Amino acid sequence: MQQPVKASFGDYLSQSTSNGGLGLGTINTSIAFLTIILGLVFYLSVNRKRVTVATN
Repeated sequence: MQQPVKASFGDYLSQSTSNGGLGLGTINTSIAFLTIILGLVFYLSVNRKRVTVATN
């Protein structure tokens, strides 16, 4: 289910406005997705909770 949704969203961003998209193009859409992914990875790596193992 996720793959068709992601593909449709990517198509919506990259297609020209005459075809019903936003007209960002494939390069700009890829850059946007890469920026979002890297931002999430950075955020999660900086703000993750430290897990410690309790020893008896």
